[in-house]
Amino acid sequence: MRRTAESLAHWLAPAFGAVRLEPDLDRIEALAAERESLWRRVQEADFLSEAEKREAVGYGPAA
Repeated sequence: MRRTAESLAHWLAPAFGAVRLEPDLDRIEALAAERESLWRRVQEADFLSEAEKREAVGYGPAA
């Protein structure tokens, strides 16, 4: 999905300038099982800090 978005952004760039297309992977139902598995593994990783866990699942620093 990301490669397709990057290719499309590259194709659009001459007409629109720098374009960044970022797919919302959380909204793709087919990836739900993979996402759930990642969350479970990260949650059970006691050696990771909260900040590291947030980074591992794709969130930025806590506000």
